[in-house]
Amino acid sequence: MAAVLGMQTPASASQSPCPVVEDVRVAPDIPTPVEVQVGVGPGATENQVPRNIAEAMEAALDRVQADSGAEAVGAAIIVPDVGRWSATRGAGPRDLFSVGSIGKSVTAALVMADVEAGRISLEDPLSRWFPRLRAAEHTTIDQLLTHHSGYASFNAFPALHGRLPPERPQRLVRFAVRRSAEACPSDVFSYSNTNYVLLGLVLEDEHDHLLHEVMLEKVLTPVGLGRSRAMDRAMPPPELLQGHDPDGRAVTSVDYGAPHGAGNLAMTAHDLATLWHALLSGHIASPPQVDLMLDGWTRMNPPTPIGGEPTAQPDGPEMYYGRGVMLIRAPSDDGWLVGHLGGIRGFSSMVAWSTSQDAVIAVTLNGSTHAEAAFWALHEALRATLESP
Repeated sequence: MAAVLGMQTPASASQSPCPVVEDVRVAPDIPTPVEVQVGVGPGATENQVPRNIAEAMEAALDRVQADSGAEAVGAAIIVPDVGRWSATRGAGPRDLFSVGSIGKSVTAALVMADVEAGRISLEDPLSRWFPRLRAAEHTTIDQLLTHHSGYASFNAFPALHGRLPPERPQRLVRFAVRRSAEACPSDVFSYSNTNYVLLGLVLEDEHDHLLHEVMLEKVLTPVGLGRSRAMDRAMPPPELLQGHDPDGRAVTSVDYGAPHGAGNLAMTAHDLATLWHALLSGHIASPPQVDLMLDGWTRMNPPTPIGGEPTAQPDGPEMYYGRGVMLIRAPSDDGWLVGHLGGIRGFSSMVAWSTSQDAVIAVTLNGSTHAEAAFWALHEALRATLESP
């Protein structure tokens, strides 16, 4: 498959030298909250949470739907040694939401598993798989994972702003790389979907299968996410809900499988919470590799141009990026959220482990509204209930 991945770029661009970047990892001036403990307790439980917690979460979910204006909303929590809860509004229990960029976490975990297996090194140059790609000899796997490659996000350009046809991932990469101003690694964080499409193509080459097949075999089936789908382009599952713009209009110009390694998953909130618990607990990549995903955070905000993805505002909570994982300061307590946001036109989602509550919280909406507010509402409802006598 390697020959298929080679992409010709203009000779002048491919010959442009890139400066050496000594260190693109800038750790925050704070102790990393997950330096010692990886995961969320001894394991998920299928027991239901006590009635008082369930009632509080049901009421919070009603408020989330009313405040968000979304037609359909899903939510789920896992509290180790306490239980789990999930519910939907405006959708059935098997209806699926596109979870957008949360798929990057799965792509990153699969890459880290291949690092441990010796298939890939974080320092491997991209030219190992893309010998003719612009600046590939200067760009490493780690710089893709951490968004320091210099490749612009394919959806940052007007031709793909707000729309995404069922293009082959190689064409999306070619489109973005040819339009990237510098295309050189940098110590400046710049979120780019192109980075994770490239990582998805690397995984395809290493496993000799299409990415959605790799995800099914290595993640969805072993973790027991039978309702969820890793989508290929032009193959939306029938259970996928209709996405909507903020004004309520149906979105018809986005193929939700086209983002490839940057976010091709369709899930219920129940499965999303299960996925996140499994990932942090070391059931997709091993605990030492999860440690690396949570190592050396780079400051995300004040926000950089990231092609329309949801991000904190300059006066919002602190946000950092690891390798496929976000670290967000909880606005209401001294805890942190270890998770990822998922925004794609028509859908919005967020999943995270709250360090203060030792709980995984997931929320999914079929509307183009940021999921952060919905997540905070659920987080606060859980916190108030757990702290009540």
